[in-house]
Amino acid sequence: MQWPAKETLTQLNGPNDLSLSRCDISNHASQDIVEMTIPFYSHFGVNAKTRWHRLSVFMNPLDKGKTRHIYFANGCSVVAEFSLPKTGTAKFAGEQKVRKFSFELAEQNTRG
Repeated sequence: MQWPAKETLTQLNGPNDLSLSRCDISNHASQDIVEMTIPFYSHFGVNAKTRWHRLSVFMNPLDKGKTRHIYFANGCSVVAEFSLPKTGTAKFAGEQKVRKFSFELAEQNTRG
């Protein structure tokens, strides 16, 4: 199942106040990843003093060599910003121990 629905993606990419952010998460390890938690941070509005909120995204599984997409849909006219943290947690398939790992950030693709 795709989320958001294809119709929603079309609407959010249209000429209106709605916005959509996409983050691609790729597994470059030699093993499948299970139970990954990514603690994104979100900020709403243009006031720099506004508090950032933690938004944990749980992903299970992320097979080796594969990429998954995470979408953040903002259906209101208030500006929203989403930030990827430097680290996350996950387990490799077949292991019991949760590992902390660093994200490698690729070049950002933004539309103006």
